[in-house]
Amino acid sequence: SGINAEDDLQELREDAPHKAHKLVMRKKWRNSNLKAKGETVLDDTKLINKMIKRRDKRRDKSRMKWAEREESVNQLKEKRQQKRTRNIEKRRTTKVENKIKRFQKKGRVVL
Repeated sequence: SGINAEDDLQELREDAPHKAHKLVMRKKWRNSNLKAKGETVLDDTKLINKMIKRRDKRRDKSRMKWAEREESVNQLKEKRQQKRTRNIEKRRTTKVENKIKRFQKKGRVVL
């Protein structure tokens, strides 16, 4: 069983062809019964490889989308942070200007 099943079957064909034939027929019957029940039977290596490639492509696509989402979120955070620092600086300068205006009005500071 497993990856070396074909090699094992080949050895069995050389040693005991009758047993190999029985094994192949039993496997075919089991697979056909499973297919008749509606279960999926993974016996074709080409289809299995296609399925694996499809799954890997889906994973890669999902990773790419996730990376794009993360990047857009980070850009949005950066924009918000820049806006916040601009607003804080603006508030600070207007506060200082208003203080200066008040002091000039009261005659404390002459520029």
